[in-house]
Amino acid sequence: MKNKFLLIGAPLIIVTAFAGFIGWNTYHSAMDTTGMQYVTPETFREWYSQGKALVVDVQTYGGYTQMHFPGSLPTHAYPVRTPDQKKRVESVIPTIKKSKKPVVLVCPGGITGAPNARVHLLSKGIPNKRLFVLQGGTFGFPWKNMMISGTRR
Repeated sequence: MKNKFLLIGAPLIIVTAFAGFIGWNTYHSAMDTTGMQYVTPETFREWYSQGKALVVDVQTYGGYTQMHFPGSLPTHAYPVRTPDQKKRVESVIPTIKKSKKPVVLVCPGGITGAPNARVHLLSKGIPNKRLFVLQGGTFGFPWKNMMISGTRR
């Protein structure tokens, strides 16, 4: 019985795991992470407190109303995959171009929406050196008292 498992079951498990990895890697490698810059919560806190960053919030409307940074530019574009969501990100491009400040992209966890917004902004000519993703997003930001709820800007 053990030999049948070793001959049939073990290779099947290995092939399945490998196929899963290939599928996962294909899905995740579609995002251009070349040169991705993360800003730590500590550095962001300093930039934000001193008015040294332009904050673009890509959370959904519901996420934004639950918690966001005052003065951030809401796009409600999460997860920034569909043409409509990408258009919402494009709505802040004129403001980005008027400013010389670094642009900090904020989403709930810093894993999907903000990196996707970064890729889209790169495709629209915003230089990579200006684009930063808030590490950990709003969920991982330790100073919740810096955020507000509601739709005020």
